Amino acid sequence: MGGLPIARTHLKLVFGDERIIPASGLGVIGAMLGKSNFKKHCDRQQVNPKRSQPQIKNGDILLTYVGLLAQGKTAYEAVNEFDDDPDFYKDALGISREIPSAETLRQRMDDIGDTIRPELLEANVEMFTSHAIKPVAAFVSCHTVAKHIVTILTNMLSTESCR
Repeated sequence: MGGLPIARTHLKLVFGDERIIPASGLGVIGAMLGKSNFKKHCDRQQVNPKRSQPQIKNGDILLTYVGLLAQGKTAYEAVNEFDDDPDFYKDALGISREIPSAETLRQRMDDIGDTIRPELLEANVEMFTSHAIKPVAAFVSCHTVAKHIVTILTNMLSTESCR
């Protein structure tokens, strides 16, 4: 395995007041979803006024859940971690009202169920096509998915709206 020698550098630890946010990649996901009509598609479904926190639209519920899934978290209770910095999560994901509690998230996801499946599929296709990626209904390798993500990020970073 004869390669080039790795240059060693000295690390310097500096303490500062800057916030370190390990979930900063959510901003990219929020930007991608923001360029599509994902939230509008989801908000079209009426919310039962007898449900807990009916002022939170379905778009915010689904954006919150997408944020959890993007971090590899599937338990509704993981949304409580958003309480550490709610403004960051709201801004990063494009949540307009407030971050739902775990209980509200669970109940509303149960209510939503399959009812907006066509809208979700349409928003998914729209998200990819808006970045010049043609979705296909076939098995796709991880390498292909990675190439698509790089293409999306490159397109986003080259537009003025993301600078």
